[in-house]
Amino acid sequence: MLGSWENFENASKSIHRIENLNMTTLKRGIVREQIAVAILMSIHNVDEGGITEYCPGSIEDTKYGRDLRINEENLYYQIKPLNGTMKIENDKYVIYTHSMKRYPDTVNRFMFVDDNKRYYIFDNSNYEVLNRGGKVVFDNPPIKEGWG
Repeated sequence: MLGSWENFENASKSIHRIENLNMTTLKRGIVREQIAVAILMSIHNVDEGGITEYCPGSIEDTKYGRDLRINEENLYYQIKPLNGTMKIENDKYVIYTHSMKRYPDTVNRFMFVDDNKRYYIFDNSNYEVLNRGGKVVFDNPPIKEGWG
């Protein structure tokens, strides 16, 4: 016998929970990126046609790390969640997030944004990723920060 019906039901429930978690995470990421788009449209003085958004899982996203592009300026952004507010420690700028990693130079800027439209934008340079992607320490201050 391959397994009991109870084992099958438990495995099915576990898969369903994982699917729900993945869907919730994807939806929150999409909402966060739409907040970022609205802020970036204002910052860069462009309309919706001035920004190209890349789908999660696209080559631009998976290979190059790009979430969106400001077309006229040819600037590529990676959008990340902002957990809390920026801290300054030892003359460095600390951001709490999750799922951060080192990105190639195919990304020009990082935008950390929360659900309340608080944001920080940093250049993709001189930073260290700590706490398994939960903390980022930048040597240089944000190039832009505020509330969207």
